Order: sequence, then C-alpha cells, then structure tokens
Amino acid sequence: MSGRQEQDRVIIEGMNNDSPINPYHNGSDDSVGSAPFAGRQDAFGRLYALITDPARTEAFLFLGRKGVGKTALLHAIAGIYRDVGVSVLVPLREAEIADESAWLLALAQSITAMLVEQGFTLTRLANIEEPGDDLRAWFSATFLPHVFAVLRTRQLFLLFDDAEYLIRALPADIFPYLADLLAKHRHVQMVFTLDTEHEDDVPRFGTLISYATIYRLGNLAPDAVKWLMNAPTNDYYRVPEEVTAAVYRQTGGEPTASQRFGRVFFQRWYDSPDLNVITPDDVKTAAAKIYGELRLNLRLVWDRLNANERLVLTAISGSLFDDPIGTITADSLQAWLVETDYPLDTTAINAALRGLEYRELLTNTANGIVLTSELMKTWLLENARTVSRAPLIPAGTPAAQVDLARGRFGLPRTVSPRVIRLLLIALALLIIANIIALALVNSNPPTILVTGTPPATVTLAAPTPTP
Repeated sequence: MSGRQEQDRVIIEGMNNDSPINPYHNGSDDSVGSAPFAGRQDAFGRLYALITDPARTEAFLFLGRKGVGKTALLHAIAGIYRDVGVSVLVPLREAEIADESAWLLALAQSITAMLVEQGFTLTRLANIEEPGDDLRAWFSATFLPHVFAVLRTRQLFLLFDDAEYLIRALPADIFPYLADLLAKHRHVQMVFTLDTEHEDDVPRFGTLISYATIYRLGNLAPDAVKWLMNAPTNDYYRVPEEVTAAVYRQTGGEPTASQRFGRVFFQRWYDSPDLNVITPDDVKTAAAKIYGELRLNLRLVWDRLNANERLVLTAISGSLFDDPIGTITADSLQAWLVETDYPLDTTAINAALRGLEYRELLTNTANGIVLTSELMKTWLLENARTVSRAPLIPAGTPAAQVDLARGRFGLPRTVSPRVIRLLLIALALLIIANIIALALVNSNPPTILVTGTPPATVTLAAPTPTP
C-alpha cells in the first residue's frame, strides 16, 4: 500500500455513510488526531530516510509557526508508521514538568500505557525493578530493554510536541542524555516539534539534532488543499477545482484555516444534502464566517511581527486601499511610508519583506508584492492602518500608560499622527500669514491729516536776571 493510500485509509476509516460525521478539525485540541491530514509528503520522506538509516544517531525536528500543523503531523506519523512501531505522543505543553526525575517517570508511564492500549503482553514490565535514585540510569539500562523485549522487532517512536517547554523546564544536559539513548538503543526514534518563535533555541539540542535532521513546515501546496477539500468527503459532495483554488486564495494554504473551510462545506451539505456541489458563493459565505472565527488568530500573527514588518504590511494595506489593482514594490512602499511619521529606506523595507515572505505572509512575484491570504488581507485593511499609525508603544503596555504617553503630546488615541501633522502645518501657515501681514502694516505707518486752524504755539523763555 502506498503512503497516500495508507493516509487515505487512516483519515477516512470509520466514516459511516448512514450517519456521516464532520471529519474536519473543529478548533479543539481533541479533534487534531482524527481530522484529515493533507500533504507533507516531503516531510514523511525525510523522516523515513532517517529512521531506516542504520547509521542514524540523531533525532528529527520539525520547525513551524503556530497553526501550521505540527501536532497534526505527529498524529499522522503515529498512524502511518503504526505497522513498524509503537508511537507515544508526549504533549509537553500539557505536561506538568516539576523536575527531570518526575518527567522520566511520566514518560515511562506513557510508554507503558500505550503498550497496554495496543494489546501487548506486559509480563516483563510487571517484573521490572523499582527505580532508584538515578532515574537516568534506570530508564536507559532497565526500563527500555524490557520495553524492547515486549516490542521485539518493532520500533519505539517518541514524539515530543512543543519542545520549547522541555527546554524551559529541564536542565540543558537532558539533550546529551537523550542523544546517548539514541546511540545506545537502535530501536528508539525521537521526533520533536518546535515553534519558530523559539528557533534561536535549536543549538541547545546539541548533538541530538543536526541541520540535516531539521525540517521546516510551511503552508500546504494548492494540490494538498484540493485533496483536503475532496478526499475525506467525496462520497457526499463535490468540490470543483475553481472552488478549491478560491479556498487556497483565502487561506494561502494555512492548514488551520483550510480545515475550517472543509468543516463549513460539510455542514452546508449536511443541512442541504440535495446541494451536492460546493460553489464559489459558498466560499464567500464561508470566508465571512471563518474570518470572524480567526480574527484573534490574525491579530496574534500581527503581534509576533517586528516594528518594520508591521510598517511594511501597513504600507501594503494602505496601497491596496488607495489602488486595489496597482503594482506594489519596495519603492512604492517607501513612497507611501514617506507620508507617515515612520518612513523607511528601501534597505529596511527589503529586509522586512524577506521576513514576511519567510513567514509566508506575502510573495514577491514578477508582478509585484502579493499577500498570500485573503483572510489576512481583510484583517489588514480593517486594522493595520489604525494600529500602525499610532505611536509605536511596546505591546502589553497598560491602556492608562498608553493614554498618558499620547497625552504628553495632546493626542487622543484615535487621532492619526498624519492628521495631527497636517493640522500643525495649517496652524503654522496661518501664523506665518499673520506675521507677514503685520510686518507690511508696520513698514508703512499711516499719514495723519490735520484740518482747521492750528493751535497757538507757546514759547518758554528763560527769566531775565535781576540787576
């Protein structure tokens, strides 16, 4: 069975034609594992090459921003490789990591629970000796060999989600210890996920991770979005190619948003089963609903950007507002920003553009700069200009302090600096005009005309001295 066929089987298995359920992600963590999973063939290929390499000594790390599908990928790994091993998903975000010993014991309990769930006979584990003071030695030399005896030829996949929590909670030498586990036990495979906001922490993995075993997850390709809209539900309704293309334009291939479109389409068919073809109008209706659901997520994306990236997105949204069909370039963005209180030179603009392209928020094409997601474009048009044209006060500043900072300049929060500047210029021009008028008056004093008989002139003479 091919990887794609296995993926189809894992995703669609269990759906009942008599009482179909909505298979798409509903936004909760509990639905991630059961939701359809699209794309990532390259990621699976890279991982397969690692786990089948007899000389492998390293773990695998998937990097990705929030919402790009890191947790879903680990669930898919557990499903696709279940014939060759047992996968234990460790959600580090939810774990209460008090110390290293408690964490190792919790990891051993998670492995044991998964073996029980999959029906393995645990006679060997029942006779295992109690751990002593050295939990590292017990886990490596006692516990894992008993697990391998239970698994026989199958592998143990340890899937650690949100590794930033492990970095934060445990001492740095935990990673050399895990690297030593991989070197000693060939049946163990380790996979980590890490948010790109913590990418600077990658060196802390040490020899456990190399750049050859890091894979960056991006948005889904158009073909993957097309598959996602059709394969899980093709027994119920059809999603034409023009519709899947419209979904891709709305989401830019962002997995969470794409899942929401699938969910809305399924609900639309479920409410009206006779309407078994999704139309472009359905995309528009779904987009309005999904935008409302994701508005907070879009704001969080904005909050993660640096100041220059925000200014460039502000300039892009302003340019689109002024001329929706115009070509946007670095030079045009510089010209737009000149009219604000925060101009940038082209070097800073190009650096910001590279950062935004790296985050998959825009694409620099031969026809100019294009935002990848219509949902993000809508948010920017509604919010970016009012957000960025206020003074750049650090995020999280209390509202009272924000008002105080702006109050020093006599500015209410809702007034744009550009408006204030124009008012000040107008006031200055008015003052200058008054000064010029006053100067003209002073340089030509008025002539006073006197009519009638002039008054008598009185001459004061000094008194004559007395002889």
